[in-house]
Amino acid sequence: MNNKILFIMCSLGFIGGANGMKHHAESSNKNGFFYNNFKTTITQEDLIHRYSVDEKTKKLFDTNLPNERDINRTVREFEWLPEYVVKKGNGRVLGTLLIKQCAQDNQCDTIGALQKRYYQDPSGNLLTLVPKVKANEYKKFNLKQIQQIYKIAKKTGYEDIHRGNVKNTDEGITYFIDTEHKSFSLKQESEFRDSFADVIRTIAMLPLEEQAERWLGAKEVKYDLKARRKMMMS
Repeated sequence: MNNKILFIMCSLGFIGGANGMKHHAESSNKNGFFYNNFKTTITQEDLIHRYSVDEKTKKLFDTNLPNERDINRTVREFEWLPEYVVKKGNGRVLGTLLIKQCAQDNQCDTIGALQKRYYQDPSGNLLTLVPKVKANEYKKFNLKQIQQIYKIAKKTGYEDIHRGNVKNTDEGITYFIDTEHKSFSLKQESEFRDSFADVIRTIAMLPLEEQAERWLGAKEVKYDLKARRKMMMS
């Protein structure tokens, strides 16, 4: 596989999308963007209703999936669905919505959001369709991108940051690939913020332009000093 071709952003049709997004945006702003708070704003049943695939895609799955082998694998790609990766599990759509809404409300215009959708088979099992993205593995993140990755991580509790999961594109758009619940911190919001230097160090492992590297280094020093002062006072 060409190492530049990993994922490409595209959209599937879904049920009740516009009204669902408006309602979700209004409720999420009230509760903040930290994942453990945000996840209480919408039920799994509501997510399935709002963000299921359209009828054409559903029929494609209904027809072809029973003929596939190893359907219990966590990640699959199908010849009859070439623009998508299919993953088991039901937590990824919520994480994508959280990142998208947080980016919009905080003017993070270098953060992209994949339009992930659910397929539910006749037995009730859920699969998540993830659009492929055209990523540039060699392009370094610039200062603006790193500042916005930093902001999204701090506000949402996202900590699954590494080169295989945070992707850059030729256009300078950042994509967070995995957005399931385990990609976000299990800590309380205040505890997560107190230990944010650990997240800064993971961000620093991404390929960075020199200006972005210097900015992030200064942030790491600031948080380390803050943590030391807190330990001395305790």
